[in-house]
Amino acid sequence: MTHKFQENTKEQPIRAISAEVNLSQATVTSIVDRLERRGLLERQRSGIDRRQVFLVITEAGVDLLTKAPKPLQENFLHRFEGLREWEQHQVVFVLKQVAEMMGARHIDAAPLLDTGDVTRGHQTPETQLDSEPTGPIDNQ
Repeated sequence: MTHKFQENTKEQPIRAISAEVNLSQATVTSIVDRLERRGLLERQRSGIDRRQVFLVITEAGVDLLTKAPKPLQENFLHRFEGLREWEQHQVVFVLKQVAEMMGARHIDAAPLLDTGDVTRGHQTPETQLDSEPTGPIDNQ
């Protein structure tokens, strides 16, 4: 998230950042709170519209980002794009085969971006046995 923040501009509203990284505003706000406590970001009110709050990366934040490794997906993408076209096709083909062998073709990755039990809402042979109602249903 912080790499995206630095790439775009020096100041951004939380709404724009949450849309860019595809996370809820509440999640981004929680992350921003922690970064602010560490002195890596600051909240600043807009001079034009005082209701709007922008995030500004601090010198300490910039310093930390320059030392931080790039996200794995960026390194992978850079190296993948360096392959010849037939090698790229071969990698994609093999990864599709692995996903199929693992039965992962129809797995929804969205729950992995959330907290809690990864299997909630998904019926597997193990969770079907556990899904028999034994009392009042708690929706939390």
